[in-house]
Amino acid sequence: MTCFPIEICNLINTYNPIYKLLDWVPVDKLMWKSISCNLAAINMLETEYIHNPNSKKLHWNFMCGNPAAGDIIATEYKRDPDSSNLYWVVMHDNKSLINIIEAEYKNNPDSSNLQWYYICGDPLTINIVQAEYKRDPNSRNLHWYYICGNPAAGDIIETEYKRDPNNDKIHWRSICWNPAVINIIQAEYKHNPNSAKLNWEGICCNPAAKDIIQAEYKNNPDSDKLIWRNICWNPAFIDIVQAAYKRNPNSDKLDWYNISHNSAASDIIQAEYKHNPNSAKLNWNGICCSPAKINIIQAEYKSNPDSYKLDWKCICRNPAAIDIVQAEYTHNPNSDKLDWDFIFRNPSIFTKNIDHLLNLSW
Repeated sequence: MTCFPIEICNLINTYNPIYKLLDWVPVDKLMWKSISCNLAAINMLETEYIHNPNSKKLHWNFMCGNPAAGDIIATEYKRDPDSSNLYWVVMHDNKSLINIIEAEYKNNPDSSNLQWYYICGDPLTINIVQAEYKRDPNSRNLHWYYICGNPAAGDIIETEYKRDPNNDKIHWRSICWNPAVINIIQAEYKHNPNSAKLNWEGICCNPAAKDIIQAEYKNNPDSDKLIWRNICWNPAFIDIVQAAYKRNPNSDKLDWYNISHNSAASDIIQAEYKHNPNSAKLNWNGICCSPAKINIIQAEYKSNPDSYKLDWKCICRNPAAIDIVQAEYTHNPNSDKLDWDFIFRNPSIFTKNIDHLLNLSW
């Protein structure tokens, strides 16, 4: 008999991973509230739940929102559908619990556990919305403001729009945010670029509305319809933002708070940081929260570990910044920069564990 080779252990753990805390993470500082919402803490949560389903360590309001805890929540629901551990408002935001929401609807469409404003706005619960719409197109359960903003509800919205473009179910503010109904938005813009129906806050946040934004910009670069703070936030419009930055790095159109939070804007941020590391344009809260901007965070930390620019709450919850957190902890375990609530929410404090497989033989 021989033990599994490490390559085989890694392959097995890819399909059925077991996680453990990194060796440097201090167990004596463990915060179960934070662990309960940590995606990578699932093995720890399952072990505690099996040991004691009513354990006070388990924070159910956080766990019900944890996508990795779907099996635990499903077990609890099966054990007692009316369990006080089940936080239904939170569960509606959890993509791993859609089957429970659907089961509750099938059992009782008018269940008080069902949060219809969440259901109507969530692409993952579109089957429930469609079933309710088929059951009664005028059902009070259907919240049309949220349906009109649901990217999965395009067919329902178009059906209502074709029936009557001016009916009170059509909420243009929501529609303008919805990439699934861009054809409706484009048709209205083509019909009347100055239509009062068009909500430009939403259009400038809509990743599918690039053609409209470019057309409006080409027609009038200074159009007051263009909401530049939203354009600067939208990853889909990064080339428009880059062009504006290249044309004039000091343009008042550029919203640096939102650029700093834009996951696609790393090149702009790096260019500005390289030009002036102390630039007042850079929003360090946005930078420190972004995994895509880890190189800038590392450079600043290396330059000055005590830099006032570094937002440690963001660094502690940034999955890409765990090495910086470890370095700070190694330097000073009692550092007041370290926010242990956010650290224990960070999935990067866990690593895949193959120790149990190395001890098996075949």
